[in-house]
Amino acid sequence: MSSKQREGFDSGETTVIGCQVVFYEKGDTRATPIAAVVTDIDYLNRCHLATLPKHAMQFVLRRNVNHVLTDVQDPVAAQYGLWETLSESIQRQQLKDAERIAKSRQAQAHVAEAETGEQERVQIMRLNAAGKSNKEIAKEVGGKWNAMTVSSVIKSRTTQRVTAGSTE
Repeated sequence: MSSKQREGFDSGETTVIGCQVVFYEKGDTRATPIAAVVTDIDYLNRCHLATLPKHAMQFVLRRNVNHVLTDVQDPVAAQYGLWETLSESIQRQQLKDAERIAKSRQAQAHVAEAETGEQERVQIMRLNAAGKSNKEIAKEVGGKWNAMTVSSVIKSRTTQRVTAGSTE
C-alpha cells in the first residue's frame, strides 16, 4: 500500500486520492452527510477532503479528517469532522432503517397485544355478568387466563367502577 492510499475499515475498500466519500460536519454521523473527494492522505492516515456542501458554488477544503471508526476524542471529531466511504454510508443507513423498522414493528406488536388484552378483559366482564364462574370464564377466554387472573380482572374492574362512581 502506498502512502497515498488507505484500507477501508468495514468495506475492505481501499481509499485513494480522488475517491468519493461522505463527510460528517462536526463528526455527527446522524446528520445528513456532505459529498466529498479525497485530495490527500497524510502520514497519520487522516484524509484531506474537498467537500461540496449543499447549494455551494465551490469546494470547501477540510484537513485532518479521521474515519468514523477511528478512535478519536469528541473535540477532534467536532473540530475536523469525520468521513466514510459511500458503501459504508449506505450500510449505516440500511442499519438505521432496519433498526427503525424493528422498533416500529415492536411498537405495533405491543399495541396489538394491549388491544387483545383489553378485548379479553371486556369478554371476561361480559361472561361474569352472564353468571359464569371464574373457572368457566378462564376456559372460554383461553390463552394465558386462569381462574385467579380472571378473578383479578373482575376485582380491578369492579373497583374502577366503584371509584369512578364515587367521584362523580
